[in-house]
Amino acid sequence: MVNDALLAKWVWRYRVEEENIWRRVVTTCHGRSRKWSSLPSNPALSRVWKNIMSMEFKVLVEGKRIHNHIKGVLGDGSEGEEDIKNWKWTRPPSSPDEVSELGNCSVQLGGIFTASVKDKWMWKPDVSGQFSTKLFTRIALGTLNEEDLYPTKSCGWVPAKCNILIWRAALDRIPTRQALVRRNIAVESYVCALCGEVTETVDHIFTACSISLKVWNRSCVWAKLPPFFAFSFKDILDYHKSVGGDKKTKELVCGLVVVAVWCIWKARNEKIFADGRGDSEEILGSLDHLDFFLVKM
Repeated sequence: MVNDALLAKWVWRYRVEEENIWRRVVTTCHGRSRKWSSLPSNPALSRVWKNIMSMEFKVLVEGKRIHNHIKGVLGDGSEGEEDIKNWKWTRPPSSPDEVSELGNCSVQLGGIFTASVKDKWMWKPDVSGQFSTKLFTRIALGTLNEEDLYPTKSCGWVPAKCNILIWRAALDRIPTRQALVRRNIAVESYVCALCGEVTETVDHIFTACSISLKVWNRSCVWAKLPPFFAFSFKDILDYHKSVGGDKKTKELVCGLVVVAVWCIWKARNEKIFADGRGDSEEILGSLDHLDFFLVKM
């Protein structure tokens, strides 16, 4: 969210820094938006500004897009490009319809009185009217549900690094190959490092990968648990709820699932970076050893 706040600040700066050279470059490259509330964006250009505009579309603050929180305050017309008093024509109105519409618009604007101050932009969420990344982060986080921030509860008897991996995977914040490609990071291949069959995503590597499925099935047989069926990572997080027994039993199964996810991800990384085998037998070996050690503790 901090990164989103820093990107959002560029949306604000584009509005207020109208004379700066960087803004003119963005406008030249991406074109001038015809809508007063919108920002220019050329989809054909895969540059930094496109990423900023992508964030502006996805991140909602109090249910609204960022530019909807930026308000133009009309002054004496001495600042700003969108000036009501001084028309800036691409071409003067020529057809009868255009002249008629201009006349109607002038009549409607006739009763508007401007203040004796410069035009300015205001960030509506702050009483000062100035954009603040700290306030943006606090408001944006306030619009998220607790489940969005903490989609899973940690298991107390497994190492913290395993719980952190589960939390990041649930938020799709681990560096799968799909995530790296999405962030414009060059990768040698986008397919799953373990099975080499389809695109490597969080859901695939832990629920659909043929290597992972062997690990889950063998683990269920070993622990005498019900058959494993999962179509998303969230199904993995909820697996312990389907197991019979008391609260302690469910917590133990939850811990075993967390450790299995850790072992699968560790094997995936070792296959890429340390010439590991990355097969189900290797994963099951490390899983059996780690489970036995943790349960003894």
